[in-house]
Amino acid sequence: MSTLRHGGRLLLFGGAVLACTVGPTLLGWWDATLPAAIGAAFFAVVLVSVVVNLGLELIASVHAYFDRRLGDVEIPWPNGLALYCESARLDALAREAGLPLLSEFESADDLDTGSAPTWHPPELALPTVGHLIAHAVPGTRLHRDLLMLHTALLSARAKNARFCLLVQSWGRGTNADIESHRRGSFS
Repeated sequence: MSTLRHGGRLLLFGGAVLACTVGPTLLGWWDATLPAAIGAAFFAVVLVSVVVNLGLELIASVHAYFDRRLGDVEIPWPNGLALYCESARLDALAREAGLPLLSEFESADDLDTGSAPTWHPPELALPTVGHLIAHAVPGTRLHRDLLMLHTALLSARAKNARFCLLVQSWGRGTNADIESHRRGSFS
């Protein structure tokens, strides 16, 4: 919803610029067409950026973050796409087995809320992830995502680290410093 609101505000601003530049030209108040061309180009750039960003918002993934650096686990990018796409089915499988749902380990993004993430001990999620791995088809993206999460949780347990899951979209990309801080790679 925040992306839609932001996109709507941008389109409203772009429309206002377009109206303020094209309108006077069409009404004959200006003799030059250059302001109208600039306004139309500005609106086109705003429109393309809003459409592209809305498209990227539809591509989401689940990422595991830890309260300290694990060091021995490298999580490749992109990962977690299948975890997001299959989240309802994964939660249903966990619910049937009487295990905690993966969605219970999700935290609000600290960049959105300004508050600290909700951290969880990995021991709580390991049985669920193990059960889900057993039900995933080997070699699929979902199986690989679950194996990466399992490996990271085992490493976190060995280092007494806590974790949370964040749902992120490609439209909400962050810079390398913020992502490094989230991953525990403090510089």
